[in-house]
Formats: sequence, C-alpha cells, structure tokens
Amino acid sequence: MRKTILILAGLLMLVPMGPSPATVSLAEVSPGDDAYHYEDFRDGKHDANYIEWWYFNLFDDTSDIQVIFHYSIINPDNILDFGLAGVGATVFTAEGIISEMDTFSTDSFYASEEEPHVKIGEGDINFVEVNGNHTYHIVGCIADGWLSWDLFYEPRIDPWFGAERENVGRFKWEQMSWLVYMPGAHVTGQVVLAGKTYDIDQARGYHDHNWGEWITFHVLWNWAQYFEPGIALEIGDFRNRPVGVVSIEVDGQRTVFEKNDYHLYHTRWTFDPKYRKWFPSVTWLVAENKKKRLIVRIQTLATEALMSPLEMPCLLPDVVLYEQTASYTGRLWDKKHQGAWEVSVKFHGKGFKEYSVLKWTD
Repeated sequence: MRKTILILAGLLMLVPMGPSPATVSLAEVSPGDDAYHYEDFRDGKHDANYIEWWYFNLFDDTSDIQVIFHYSIINPDNILDFGLAGVGATVFTAEGIISEMDTFSTDSFYASEEEPHVKIGEGDINFVEVNGNHTYHIVGCIADGWLSWDLFYEPRIDPWFGAERENVGRFKWEQMSWLVYMPGAHVTGQVVLAGKTYDIDQARGYHDHNWGEWITFHVLWNWAQYFEPGIALEIGDFRNRPVGVVSIEVDGQRTVFEKNDYHLYHTRWTFDPKYRKWFPSVTWLVAENKKKRLIVRIQTLATEALMSPLEMPCLLPDVVLYEQTASYTGRLWDKKHQGAWEVSVKFHGKGFKEYSVLKWTD
C-alpha cells in the first residue's frame, strides 16, 4: 500500500496515463427539473421502489460547523405499507457529530411537479421553496425541536445533469437521475442545535437532487463534492456498475469525465467497529480526456455512519452510508498544442464525500 501511496503522490507532480476521451453532453437545466418526478416513473410496475430526495449541505469555516440536510420520499403510494417520508440532518461540530432523522407517513408529504417546492409533516416547519431569483429557502425542525434550521441558498455556479435515467442496478428498470442544481452556493441563516445558535453568513453550500426506481441494496456509490468561489468538483460513481461521472467547473468552464475516463483509488482505510465494515480515509481521483487532466487527493476529516430508515426483512442486506467531511488537494492540467501538459489550476480546501457498503442483517 505504501508503494501505491508514493506513486499517487508523485502524480500530483508528474503525469498519469490517459484514458479515452469523454463524450458526456451537458443538458439544459430549468427550475422545473428540480421539482417532483414521481409521475415520470409511476406505471404500476415498480412504484414501490421509487425513491426521491433533495440534498443540501453547508461548510462554514467561520463558525466551524458543517451540516448535511435531506428531504426524502420512499414509495410515495405506500404500497405494501412500507412507504415513508423523511427529514434529516447530520451536523459536524468541534464538539462532535450529531445525526437525526424524523420519519413521516407518505400522506404528510407534498411536492410540486412544476417547481422546487417540498413540504413534509404538519405546519410549516419542514419545507423547501424557491423565490423569483432562484434563491432556495430551506427550513427544518426535527428531534422534538432539538435540531432546527432556517437557511437561504443563493446559487453561484450553473446547474447540470449528472445522470438521466442511468441504469444503476442489476435490472434494466433500476434507473436513477441525478441533478446537481447548485454545484456551489452561498448560504445565510441559522442552525440551532441543543439550544446553541450558529449564525451562518455566506458559508459555502451545495444542493443536488436524486430520483428513480431501484432496489436499495443493489446500488452502492462513491460520491464527493467540493466548492470554492470559481471552482466546483463533483464525483458520482457507482461501485458495482459501469456507471459514473466526474465534473469540474473552473471560472464557468465545465469539464466532464465519463466512467472510463477516471479512476478512484482508496489507499487508506478505517475500520468501523459498530457495523464491522471498512471505509476509505484517503481517496485519489485520477481523470483525463483529450484536453484536460485532473488529479485530486481526498482525505477524510470526520465520519458518521448512517443506516437506511427502511426495515429490511431478514436475510436481506442493509445499506450503511458513511457521510464524511474531507480535505481536498487537487490540480487541473490543460493540454497544449505541442502535446505538453500545463497546470492551469491548483486548489486546496474542505468539502464532503460519501461511501456506501452492504451490511447483512444480524
């Protein structure tokens, strides 16, 4: 393993081998694409497997707080009585990590099919809405009010589709769409945890949106996201499928690498004694097409293991999701007319990542 680490460290200074060129095209995105999509899939065949969520995060260096938020729906028609809606958050602070999720009946879930508007539960305590200038207002209050937030997300980088009905499972009908609606955002507002208020002022934020039909334990992924003014990086990689995409935008110019254009190397691992699983603590991304080369080292800072809210029947595996904050160090190269590679961008900062594994029911 030490030899692998040394080789990858050298790649930040030297040059890797080049995979084939990317062919991903960027789709035009409208606010309606961030709305509710169940009717696009609802056909009476696999509706019980429908899943959709709106994900947000923020990284506040000033208050030293990092938070992940999600608003979700599983099996909206409550087929066989295992549908549910959920509102959850994972909070990373200097004092520790807190993760909470409230679940609700599917009857308490509302989402517009025309615009990004989501409401879960009674009253106006858990919702997502967007105003005329594309600023998102997200509000949540869970764990009997012990954790709450009231935040505004102002987009800073244009949205893009990471996947449109991509086959992510073992069966052809297992399809997922992934919309990166805010690769980068400025976040303002408040987060309240156990009576302590964190004032958020121009923190770095992110928002994406996933939907589709799949069997939960058929789909495992590597996901990562980093944003600073002028730079946004996203990784959406499916571990058990020939499906994935990496994207980096620098000063308004986006480069997309397909699955055969990039490689992820997990070079260091940490053992989780609670679920008896290993998860990566250092990951290297190496990507190249005909014009661009990207190498990034991602080192985990903090990790929280989350279990699916679904109660899986005996003899079926659960999915454990490792939510992580991470340090990013990367370089982007441009290929010049003479064939030489020249470093165009260097970046270093902090962001988020995820890694999912299967755990067989005890």
